[in-house]
Amino acid sequence: WESRRALSGSLDNCVRLWDLEEGACLHTMPGHADVICGVVVDWSLSLAVTFCKAGLLILWDLKLGQPRHLLLAHCGPVGDVEVDWKAPRALSLGADSALRLWDLSLGQQAWSIDLCGDGDLEE
Repeated sequence: WESRRALSGSLDNCVRLWDLEEGACLHTMPGHADVICGVVVDWSLSLAVTFCKAGLLILWDLKLGQPRHLLLAHCGPVGDVEVDWKAPRALSLGADSALRLWDLSLGQQAWSIDLCGDGDLEE
């Protein structure tokens, strides 16, 4: 957590970047179609991934307050996301029982596994 900034997701489907010293909203970032379930931030890179109930992941450029990539990730809510910022890639798990690996530099899915199916890797 970077002491001067915070990132929030809300019921109005917007992500907000806050200046905690001034108590001011720096950016209001619309883009999600449903309630935001979580945020993952790397303050040193000024990047964030947010995810929502509609199954969408968004990679944000926090300096610009703009999306870099919209990832149509899952059929239904995204339950959790882990990000390896050095790679850069993200792993998402959805209520659709799919585990997906994302290439964040390209904004593309690398592979997917149906956890309730046969477990075969889909590329």
